[in-house]
Amino acid sequence: MQESDWDLYLKRLVDETKAAIRQFAAQHGGEEVCYFAYDSEPRYGYVLTCFNTSSASLETARKRREYHTQYRRKLMADPVWFDSAYYQTKAHALLPFCNNTGDFAYQGFTEIKFPEWQEYAESPNYPEAEEDDDDYLINRVARLFCRATDQLVEERIFEQLRLARPTLAGFGFHDHEQHVLHILNLPDAVS
Repeated sequence: MQESDWDLYLKRLVDETKAAIRQFAAQHGGEEVCYFAYDSEPRYGYVLTCFNTSSASLETARKRREYHTQYRRKLMADPVWFDSAYYQTKAHALLPFCNNTGDFAYQGFTEIKFPEWQEYAESPNYPEAEEDDDDYLINRVARLFCRATDQLVEERIFEQLRLARPTLAGFGFHDHEQHVLHILNLPDAVS
């Protein structure tokens, strides 16, 4: 795989994301979008476009609040967890929004295929990595997502959607945490 291939992948990703945003706006124009994210498992050669709505995000936050608050209280009352209270607190921390594309209202709205990635990942030429942070595809695809999201924001593509105040844009690799790259439609500062 050559580094110049990534410019072609960027073009494909941006073009197909623009098409996904147009399609979402046409099919779900009345829905308020609060989060757009890419979800990918690069070794399997796919990128999902994911859209979450404000109502779905709030419902997920409510459910997680109920579950994690009760579970955390139960754990903190049991002396066996005293020595790992900080870890348990982090593991059951709350957010005021949904930060997992698997729980988005429209997870996998469209799928953009990159079979070349899977072919390369399965080839004997694929560079070995000890950790995800060192993985060739993870690093190249993270850079690709940054560049694509920056371009979409600069071209004001997200403005086709009914955006919440604020709206997040980012990415995640399957079963890993999300990374917010842009905060769009921020409310004006209150004096």
